[in-house]
Amino acid sequence: MNTFSSTAPYRVALLGCPSCPDVPWATEHIERLQAHGFNSLQLNLAWGYRPADEALNLEDVVEIPPGDCAEFEQPVPLRSDPSAKRFAARREALRQRIALCQATGMRSIFHFGAPYNAHQAYGDNPPNCLLDGRTPERYIKLLHLFAEQFPGVDDLWLYTYDQDAWLCSEFGLCPRCAGIPLHETVTGFVNRIGKTWNQLRPGGRVWWEPWELSAGQVFRAVPLLDTQVTGLALHSNVAEVMAAQPVDRWLKVVSRLAQKACLPLIVEHVFSSATEELGAYLHIPCPQLLLRALRAISALPISGVKEYYGLLPDRYDPNLELTGLFLQNPDLDDTAIMQRLATPYGDAAGVVIAFWDSVSDAFDLFPWSATWFLREFSRCDPRHGMGAAFIRGQQAHTPSWESS
Repeated sequence: MNTFSSTAPYRVALLGCPSCPDVPWATEHIERLQAHGFNSLQLNLAWGYRPADEALNLEDVVEIPPGDCAEFEQPVPLRSDPSAKRFAARREALRQRIALCQATGMRSIFHFGAPYNAHQAYGDNPPNCLLDGRTPERYIKLLHLFAEQFPGVDDLWLYTYDQDAWLCSEFGLCPRCAGIPLHETVTGFVNRIGKTWNQLRPGGRVWWEPWELSAGQVFRAVPLLDTQVTGLALHSNVAEVMAAQPVDRWLKVVSRLAQKACLPLIVEHVFSSATEELGAYLHIPCPQLLLRALRAISALPISGVKEYYGLLPDRYDPNLELTGLFLQNPDLDDTAIMQRLATPYGDAAGVVIAFWDSVSDAFDLFPWSATWFLREFSRCDPRHGMGAAFIRGQQAHTPSWESS
């Protein structure tokens, strides 16, 4: 019997997606997600290119008290809209979303990247260094202000690479970080953030996404994390969240190591028809493929799952419906779940299931793993130059992409 779906304490939803960021935060949409089995909500879309100017970093929403600006000075220019109007709008939107979570009984999670270094703008020697004596202290103070200004946030979701965050390389030119194992440097920072947040929000936890670290660095990081105040947040494979590639050897090993260390772990996957691979194409359902992924993920010793790209509860989506059926009926076999999913189609149910099966097979057969840049086809312009004929293999110069 698969008990994951009914007992996992964390089933985290994400309202809207980067390709469709304007889904309203409304009670009816949250209640629809709850009906599908979700019990927590990420408060911000938090995507690298900042769709709809959504908050991505603490600095995007935390107001610095007059007279303290020098103490909180950020040496890297922010990439959010700097206008006073947009800053106030981001803060107000966050407060309204927190209130909606409290009113509907959803656990709330704020997602941010730190240390902020404008992503990889500065290479392996960024201005905000975890060992410079000032950057970690600034983030501790920012957390205090964030907790004071936005009461009601339960947990934090932390990236230390990407999400405009970046780290010094242990093989780079930083005189402080060179030669010091990266997994030691970053876990010290994560534990400090976790302890601070837990003091500010008793019962709160910081979920750390070690994405962009190499597989080996993640393995080494697990036993260094404070299990009382932190948890792991992992993509469904060592590289990117891909609909057709859940639960690789790396994820199996990390989940076993986390279980051994008594460290909570949440796995991110895509539970709707909106995926990063397809970008703007939001209506290509592959429920059989998703069901196989849910089976594989739920077999791991984990504390929960989280939507990665985004959910659109304001429209019919077979993938999201399938997720709800699985979360609410974990003991149904595959045939029974697919029959229930196709019930609204009446006499055409068999044809629809066959269509979904073909699309699921297409996802499985398409070589997404050849290069993550294959997903760029959704942004193609018929007037492209020769640049569109070349697809480079490496996404970024990080430990993961250099080795995994």
